Amino acid sequence: IIPTQHKRKNTRAIDPTTGRPYTFWFVNNTSQSNGTFKSPFHTLVDAQNASAPNDVIYVFTGDGTSKGMDVGITLKDNQKLFGAGIVQTLPTTLGLMNIPVHSNGIPVVNNINLNGAAVTLANNNEISGMHIISSNFGSGILGGSNEYPADVFGVINTNIHNNLITNITGVSPDNFGGIVLSNCTGNLVIQNNTFSDISFAGINVVNSTTIDTINSTLRIANNTFSNIGQNGISVQHESGNLDFCILDNTIEDTNSSLIDPGLGSIFMGQIGGNGVACGTISGNEIVTSDLNSIYITSNAGNLNVEVIENTARDTDGLFASSTGAGNVCLGLNKNSDDEFTLGDIS
Repeated sequence: IIPTQHKRKNTRAIDPTTGRPYTFWFVNNTSQSNGTFKSPFHTLVDAQNASAPNDVIYVFTGDGTSKGMDVGITLKDNQKLFGAGIVQTLPTTLGLMNIPVHSNGIPVVNNINLNGAAVTLANNNEISGMHIISSNFGSGILGGSNEYPADVFGVINTNIHNNLITNITGVSPDNFGGIVLSNCTGNLVIQNNTFSDISFAGINVVNSTTIDTINSTLRIANNTFSNIGQNGISVQHESGNLDFCILDNTIEDTNSSLIDPGLGSIFMGQIGGNGVACGTISGNEIVTSDLNSIYITSNAGNLNVEVIENTARDTDGLFASSTGAGNVCLGLNKNSDDEFTLGDIS
């Protein structure tokens, strides 16, 4: 007989980055209190003011409107903005931990201030499970600056996933969109989001800096776009190195803006400087674009892109060009559909 003994030990699952427990601040626009789970803050601004870097802001659906959450939020470094209507995942020292659903529906964040973004990013933010609106000529989620200043860095690293981004109205296509990332560096991830009813670009990623050391890895994957006034996805790169993948997105009804319809449902451009952009545009489905399905161009620097297994219907086809000092190295493989043609390549 071998004697055995079983012991149970509770160990704290803490933040692996800080080595401390996570701090949560709770928001529910039907509550009126101090930010705890049982008694959440009434407004996002209360959570913004009370929180510190590395904290989690956890938002309940409340009454289903943007009441108390209608002047936007500016995040701090390493913060997470989570909606309570979906399962959320946190990294811990004991591995990944799931936070179960605590609300029906997803919370609505708006900014009714003129030119105000609904969510303004800092470094290393994660946004998940939110309904993002910006109804007074501001972007939905903004990282960096709307002015695109040269030689000024935006934020470092961001992870934006599983959000609904709708009803974004603006007047300036160059610095506007459902998500705008300007001169941002590090790992930039935008995936599993739904975009609709946006007057200009759904996703607008711009590197306008002349700093050669700017380096980014960009992943735009599994997003859905509908009724987008300009490009569904717009990536404009100038200096430094960009590794990108634009994968498995569904884009429908784009390029309809009366002010500036853009150039294609997916726009990839090396727009200046001596930068190098390398990556893949693969597995995307594009339906009903008033212009090109995919538009690829370089007027300076080097753009290397593989276009693989994309499907397009009711568009003007694929366009690729290099002008001036620009170079395009283009690979095409297994792109198909009745209106997906290569006749426009120059």
